[in-house]
Amino acid sequence: MFSRFRDHFGTGGLVVAVAALVIALAGGAYAATGALTGKQKKEVEKIAKKVAPKGTPGATGPAGSNGTPGPAGSNGKSAIVTKIPTGKPQCEELGGALVEAQTTVEVCNGEEGEEGQPWTPNGTLPSGATETGAWAFSTTTVNEEYLVPISFTIPLAADLSESKIHFGSSLDAPFNTICKGTVTKPTAPTGELCIYLGNKESVTYLRTMKLALEQQGTNASGAAMVFNAAAEPVTYGAGSWAVTG
Repeated sequence: MFSRFRDHFGTGGLVVAVAALVIALAGGAYAATGALTGKQKKEVEKIAKKVAPKGTPGATGPAGSNGTPGPAGSNGKSAIVTKIPTGKPQCEELGGALVEAQTTVEVCNGEEGEEGQPWTPNGTLPSGATETGAWAFSTTTVNEEYLVPISFTIPLAADLSESKIHFGSSLDAPFNTICKGTVTKPTAPTGELCIYLGNKESVTYLRTMKLALEQQGTNASGAAMVFNAAAEPVTYGAGSWAVTG
């Protein structure tokens, strides 16, 4: 039925006709107020939506032009670093630095760690401190001098003279009154080097030389023991040493 009305009146005329129909039905209400009530408006819109055809979507409009660029931003604030001395309330009195930029941050020093072992003031063996090591060799060389190195892990504060170097056999007891240790528990008095012999075969200790092999004694970093290999087929020696700063 709606199609007949639409064909006769057209779309616009049909809407007007529907509105007139609603007004006629409303009768006295329109006459009294001179306008449609809210309920009447809703009825007209509802009927119009059913009978009015949907239009086709319009074409896409052209793209808008780019907006005007905004003003350049202001320069950022450079960081300012201020030293925090030790003893100040900041950083728990440990000292550090105060970094001021967009925000302010304290960069604090860490707490002092425990003393390491072995301790090495000035990079040398402290006075009264002892370091120890082992030595060994074997050779088939006969009637020739054989060199055996001793290396001090922590350098001495100074070279040792020949009179400060002691060598002896000490399997179970000290070999003299200066070096009171044994090959398994080497010791040395302050400023002395004690070389303990544990075992040997056909070998004779001759002397201990500085590393340049020009004079007897030790360098701060070590020395070379000199042995004489005297028999075949194999000669050997083994032991330990101790030096005290």
